[in-house]
Amino acid sequence: MDSRQGLIATVGGALFLAAGMAQADVTGVFDTPDGQVTLEVRDADNLRFRTPDGSFLVVSRGEAFMLGRGNDGWMAMPVSEIPAAGGSPEEVRFRATGDRETVAGIRGEVYRMERGDSWADDWQPAGDAVFSTDPRARELGQGFVSLMQHFSATGELETAFGDVDGIDLDRQGMLRVNNDLVLVSLDDSRIADRNFQLPPNVQMMSGPGRGAASSDDGGADEQREPGWFGRQVQGTGEDARDDAAGETRREIRDNVRDGVRSLFR
Repeated sequence: MDSRQGLIATVGGALFLAAGMAQADVTGVFDTPDGQVTLEVRDADNLRFRTPDGSFLVVSRGEAFMLGRGNDGWMAMPVSEIPAAGGSPEEVRFRATGDRETVAGIRGEVYRMERGDSWADDWQPAGDAVFSTDPRARELGQGFVSLMQHFSATGELETAFGDVDGIDLDRQGMLRVNNDLVLVSLDDSRIADRNFQLPPNVQMMSGPGRGAASSDDGGADEQREPGWFGRQVQGTGEDARDDAAGETRREIRDNVRDGVRSLFR
């Protein structure tokens, strides 16, 4: 995980540890260096996250799936089948600057960020972030970190999230982390129920070495280039069926895991 991924993941992990999940529909659109991402939230067990390339992470009634679309339509892999990754936690601390900033029409407080090691008292500047006590921002932030919670089976929470100091996480929601994750719109209109369900005729892919089952053998007439998640999930299923595939199962598992982690760049 690069420094940008680690910083955002650390902030998100601390939010998850701090507070429960509100029951309200909210949709947030964020700008990232790779394009826009969209998070739709109903509650902690019903979430949908769209990546810049059109892939999705869907949490439907508490079960999380990674979805990509390839030539044969939508493919889904349960997040629970993505193996854990090793790593070391880091610490991030915040210090109020006294400045205020409006992000997506929501007023927030600006904090200076530092990352490092409290035991060694070794800290390095890491830019700034904006947090707000606006209830909508807090609900969206809790949805964002509830999404991360569903990666706990892969070990991502334990390896990517460390300690955060200097923020009242029970009252504040994240609006911006440097220019790497910036809220551009927030809508509290009701979200269609279908958004928190898997798409029709989705192909369910098992983890490497465990085979793959499809709910629909019908392929698409149009040859569509799959997105990143689509390529990884499709490749995983093919390798499970064919031991002569170019990559090993372990390499493919690593690729899928890294793709999930890239959601939080």
